[in-house]
Amino acid sequence: MKLRLKPSIPVRLEQANAGGWRATLIYDGGRKELVLDLDESGRDVIRALLNEGMPATDERLEALKDRRMLIGAEALTLIERRPMIQRQSLLLCDLAGDVVELEAALDRIESASIAIVGLGGIGSNMLDALLRMGFLNFSIIDMDRVAASNLNRQRIYTCDDVGELKVHAAATYARRVNERARVKAICTSVAGMAEGVLNDAIVINCADRPSIQQTSEELVAANPDMKALVLGGGYFCETSFAGPVLLRDEWGLIARIGEEPEDRGVHQSAVGGNTFSSAVLPASIAAWEVLRLVTGLGTLNLHRRMMIFDWRDFGIRFVELK
Repeated sequence: MKLRLKPSIPVRLEQANAGGWRATLIYDGGRKELVLDLDESGRDVIRALLNEGMPATDERLEALKDRRMLIGAEALTLIERRPMIQRQSLLLCDLAGDVVELEAALDRIESASIAIVGLGGIGSNMLDALLRMGFLNFSIIDMDRVAASNLNRQRIYTCDDVGELKVHAAATYARRVNERARVKAICTSVAGMAEGVLNDAIVINCADRPSIQQTSEELVAANPDMKALVLGGGYFCETSFAGPVLLRDEWGLIARIGEEPEDRGVHQSAVGGNTFSSAVLPASIAAWEVLRLVTGLGTLNLHRRMMIFDWRDFGIRFVELK
C-alpha cells in the first residue's frame, strides 16, 4: 500500500520481519529507505491503515503526520542533541531533503554571525526571536538607555532595566535565554561605528533615525562586505512593515525604498502610536526570513521586496524593489 506524506512524495510502508517498519520514499526519480521508530499508538494507526486500506487522506494518518512520528532515526538523533530548538528542528525536517541537509542547516544556524543594529521595538524582538531559533553569535549595536515607555513593545526589558544601556540589558537577557549565546555589545550610533566591524555578518538594520534608508546607506558604506542586509521592519501608526532582504550585490536598491508616495511614511522615524503587536509582527516575519536565509531551506519571501501590513483591515501588500 502507498501512503503519501506530502503531495509530491509517495511512500510505500510495510512491516519488516523483525517487527519494525520500513518506508520507501520515491522522489525525483530516486528512492530512499527510512527506518521508522513508532510508539504503540503510531503502530496501531499504521496497522489499521494497512488492514483497512484507508486512503492517504484518512484523518488518522494526517494526525500521525502532524505529530512528526514518521522521522528517520538519524534525524531524531540530531534533533535530540539540541533540546532548546527541538520543535523548530521538526519543522526544518519538512523543508530539508534528507538528514545531511538537515544537519548542515542546524550547523549553519549555530555558526552564523548576526548583527542587530538598533534594539528598539523591532530589534529587541528580533534578538529574542533569533535567540529562540538557536542562533548563538550576535553583535548588538545601540546607544540608547531603556525607558519606561519602551516596555509596552520591547519585551526583553523589564522595570528593573529602566535607565540601563540597552546593549547591556539585552546581552544579559540573551545569556539567560541561552547560556551558549555569545554577544558583543557595541554602544554607539550607526554613524559612530568603526569601518568593517560588520563585514561577513548578516546585518539586521532596525535603526530608523533619521530614516532607515540613511542608516542602511551608512552601514553599507562602512561595511561593504556584509553577507546580507535585512531591514527588520518598523511601524507607523496603524501600519507595520518588514523587509526587504538584500544580498551583497544589491545595495543599490536601498535608494528605492519608500519611493512610492503612499509608502514614505512607514520608512521614516517611528514617531506615532504603537502597540506590542505593531512591533512583534514585523520582527517575527523578518526573523523567519533570516532563518531561511541562513539555512538555505525554503524561499525568501522578502528578497528585494517589502511587506506592508495595515492594522485597520489586516490588509497585506508587497512593494517590489527593482
